[in-house]
Amino acid sequence: ESTVTSVHDELAFSACNEILSSPDSMSTKTYIKTLTNLQITANNFVVLRELKVLSEQLLNKVKDKQCRRTLEKFDKTIQDWLARDPSKQAEGGNKRTSEIEPASTSANEDANE
Repeated sequence: ESTVTSVHDELAFSACNEILSSPDSMSTKTYIKTLTNLQITANNFVVLRELKVLSEQLLNKVKDKQCRRTLEKFDKTIQDWLARDPSKQAEGGNKRTSEIEPASTSANEDANE
């Protein structure tokens, strides 16, 4: 997990906060367009998790349809990058193993009976 943040990461936070401060402003479209053009660090999962929270807040605040569509795409991109988070995959892997074990145990009990 990368802890390096780029200028674009910081600009993304600034743009999100500006949009949240006045979601119906004329500059909102410009901030959203800027947000989608930034090169956010795709392997810094700490920043991505924070941006995911902000993007959900933006979707709740912004009413303009075109802006919402653009924000939905941004949110989907963040979500896709977060899906590659190794810490989440490790948790998912452990969960699958624990789900498989009881099934195989009951299969062995059925074979013994």
